Amino acid sequence: MAVMFRVLGPVEAYVDGVPVDLGGPRPRLLVARLLISRGATVSVDAILDDLYDGAPPPRAQSTLHSYISNLRRVLEPGRAPRTPSSVLLSRPPGYALGPHEVDADEFVRLSQAGEPERALALWRGTPYEEFGDVPWLRPEIERLAEAHLVTRERLLAGRVGDPHVVGELEALVAAHPLREGLWELLARTLYALGRQADALEALRTARGRLAEELGLDPGPALRRLEEAILAQDPALDTPVRQTASAHAAQTDVEAARTEAGRTERPERRAVGRGTQVDRLDELARDVVQAARGVAQRGPGSGTARAGDRRDLR
Repeated sequence: MAVMFRVLGPVEAYVDGVPVDLGGPRPRLLVARLLISRGATVSVDAILDDLYDGAPPPRAQSTLHSYISNLRRVLEPGRAPRTPSSVLLSRPPGYALGPHEVDADEFVRLSQAGEPERALALWRGTPYEEFGDVPWLRPEIERLAEAHLVTRERLLAGRVGDPHVVGELEALVAAHPLREGLWELLARTLYALGRQADALEALRTARGRLAEELGLDPGPALRRLEEAILAQDPALDTPVRQTASAHAAQTDVEAARTEAGRTERPERRAVGRGTQVDRLDELARDVVQAARGVAQRGPGSGTARAGDRRDLR
């Protein structure tokens, strides 16, 4: 008998591939509490505190026993009466889950194995969807949300230059403006589509948001990319698969850098960028003005845009 729990959306359970009814909100919350313990025993006192926000009513323990009994019945429909449960285990001083599968674990496995499309196909909404306001579930929900975002980044890194991902990337940087990896993907994609001025504007916007929110300059990856775009570096013609590999290696480092900035919570202040970066800003403005001039004169009156000569496929 195989028991599968799904938490990448509402909490659900399947026995041998067949969905089963876990009951109301509290029995499902009980399942969630045992799932995040990852096989460790959770004491009765801890379960009651978490199910009732630290204030269990007088008959809460009796109600818990009823929940356990009903869950064992639906999760092990063929179990003989008075035989030990192999799914929902009694372990003093409380309970634990026996062997089972969880879609969240499968998501992480597929993502780490380089199969982001299959991993993302497992998502049905927000993890533990109906319990998003439960304090003790927030760390797990945030962990899975971060893993989801990293996986989306890695998938999009393999599609640099695809015009169909521009809208998705713009939505992602709007939702996660401190995520440097997303800004990098957006700028690379815009550049690959011949939109050099827009790519530089995206990087300038990223710099402003990082300075305003965290008091930080962009990391090395964004600074190098800005220099490369201004120089029309042939290295930007790197095949997409190499770009994706390099981006995947940088994603975790950049996420940690951003999180460190949040943790330190520096005062908002103007950040000196040095003579070289000031010069790059000046050059970027010149590029934008030149691009506008070419657009106004028409495509036949000047040199073709650098991006029109590029084929990153």
